[in-house]
Amino acid sequence: MCCQMRKHRRCDIVKKCGNLPLAIKIIGRTLKSQEKYVWRDTLVRLKNHDLDDNVQEIIRISFEYVKKDEEKEIFLHCGLFPEDSDIKIEDLVRHAWGLKLFKNVSTLGEARDRTYTCVRNLVNANLLMDSEELGCVKMHDLVLAFVLERVSKGDFAWIVNHGNVSSWGRDEMNESCKRISLTCMGMSEFPKDFKYPDLSFIQLMDGDQSLKFPEDFYASMENLKVIAFYRMRYPPLPTSLQFSTKLKSLCLRKCKLMSDWSFIGDLVNLEVLSLAYCGIQKLPSTIGNLRKLKLLDLTECVDLHIDDGVFINLVKLEELYMRCSYNNRICFTDANLEELKKLLCQLCALEVEFYDMNHLKDVSFEKLDKFKISIGDVYFGKITSFKTTLQLHLRDEHRSDLVEYKIDELVKKSESLFLSMEHMNFRVHRCHKLKYLFPTHVTRGLRKLERLTILSCSVLEAVVHDYNGEINGKGEKIIFEELKYLSLGGLPELVRLFPVDSVVELPQLVELKVSRLRSITSIYPDNKNTSALQQALFNSQVRTSMLRDIKVEECDRLENLFPTNPMRLLKHLEQITISRCSSLREIFNIDLECFGEVEQVINIPLRYIYVHLFNKECHVWSIKGGQRNSSFHDFDRVSEKSELINGIPNDYGEYEYYTTYVHISHQPSPNSIRLRRGRD
Repeated sequence: MCCQMRKHRRCDIVKKCGNLPLAIKIIGRTLKSQEKYVWRDTLVRLKNHDLDDNVQEIIRISFEYVKKDEEKEIFLHCGLFPEDSDIKIEDLVRHAWGLKLFKNVSTLGEARDRTYTCVRNLVNANLLMDSEELGCVKMHDLVLAFVLERVSKGDFAWIVNHGNVSSWGRDEMNESCKRISLTCMGMSEFPKDFKYPDLSFIQLMDGDQSLKFPEDFYASMENLKVIAFYRMRYPPLPTSLQFSTKLKSLCLRKCKLMSDWSFIGDLVNLEVLSLAYCGIQKLPSTIGNLRKLKLLDLTECVDLHIDDGVFINLVKLEELYMRCSYNNRICFTDANLEELKKLLCQLCALEVEFYDMNHLKDVSFEKLDKFKISIGDVYFGKITSFKTTLQLHLRDEHRSDLVEYKIDELVKKSESLFLSMEHMNFRVHRCHKLKYLFPTHVTRGLRKLERLTILSCSVLEAVVHDYNGEINGKGEKIIFEELKYLSLGGLPELVRLFPVDSVVELPQLVELKVSRLRSITSIYPDNKNTSALQQALFNSQVRTSMLRDIKVEECDRLENLFPTNPMRLLKHLEQITISRCSSLREIFNIDLECFGEVEQVINIPLRYIYVHLFNKECHVWSIKGGQRNSSFHDFDRVSEKSELINGIPNDYGEYEYYTTYVHISHQPSPNSIRLRRGRD
């Protein structure tokens, strides 16, 4: 009876949601694990409203169940952005820092973690949505309507207008307003008596050159803490800005600044200064007056001249962003570089390009935990998905500099590593944040790579990753023309080497060594195995025509090495070594019935097999069906019988059993193989 009542109550709530997926998801997440009296009360609250009001009531109920005030603050702040916006979480970080929304955070890194935590909890509550844009979230228009209705009255009194602002009315000029967010498109001027003494946040976007601001624009904004201007042709930065002595964050993006903006150095309490994509050409010495500054963002300020003495005076700086792209650059003077080296001892975040390896002498990257650093003649493009990204373009003469200039410190911290090198052997060891080694486009610069070793990278999922769909549908090949040796070990999360649908050629690969790959079930995929659990190291379109030596150790989930009838893969194979693979079922699986009536004669140069297993049911050879017509059948067997391992079938189709420690070696006769019990 009780279960029946709960079912009816749930059905009634779904009906009150009007079967709208958003409303159902929000209320379902809110009521999950709640007591039955909460369900009853929710149903009562929804009974006396029409559908539109019910949706708003559902969002209100969910908002009330948000546990932390700082999560509510972030949620409401997202309502300041236009409908269907991709809201940058980094913008939320910088705004929240200036508004002091978080308690018990002392660094921007801690504030960023707190912001991301709040955002993730709001997404889980279906109050925010994940965006297709990296580092962004979205707010559903029905949720936005709830926020705007809430912040337009009472203690909030926020002004939010992203529609028609061409006629600015006095009825919108509530002097008690605390936050303003406007899209200025079509607006010609701001009111001259624009006075908001309680204003803490102002966000303006999309204003053109015709928009005029009064000179005393900030004169009555003594409590202003955050300014955010985006895509403003000429943002309001008059000298009256100095009246805003409590200003903590000044965030400009894609704005055109006046030639002389050095007065910003008078904002001595400023802690966040972003001039990203603003095209400034000079960073004046007055910026050195901002001794409380914690974040400086100069992203895409190309051909920037930095006055001497700026960096050395930013004694509280934690994060510096100076990244350019597409072969643009910031030209450092020798004095700039010396100051930057000293600054690096205190920085936790850095984005920058170094075009000359010699600039890295005596530089320490030890404190960095967030970075995008390019070294050499490469550019970042749109790769922004990882917290720690390192790009290297190294010539032969710079190989030894990796350790001398402490670049190995960065490699170990990197989540994403982009390489462009020639004539090299490359070794990656203990990079515990690295998920992918190469993007597909970087492989074009690695055609002369001869040896690749990857060891003890605890989160590495793939060696080559298709970040931007470069391969999908284009038929492009991944070719490592000179790669002869590939060693992979201690990679518990590795599920593949290359993108699933990629065509890969390894024409010179002769030696493959794998160990402690906990997720891999086979080296080559078996088309007969349709299980979704199959995880093959290579995909079906990888070409390894010259492979001679395979060594496999401690791959616990490995069930087989080769697909059924692997003869095409064995044309040059000479040695196989297998040790401690507890799930291995068989080494070779030959199904002769698949050949039909045509006789197949395959000469296999295999001369050495070493197997040390603990599995009682492993087949070294599994041959079934038809007449055996390959060169597998001529063996000279010398062995001791045991009940532990299924061995080689004799000419009469009978199996003999051998110990779990097997050693097979080639004898003088080309088709004679001796099998004997091995010893350590």
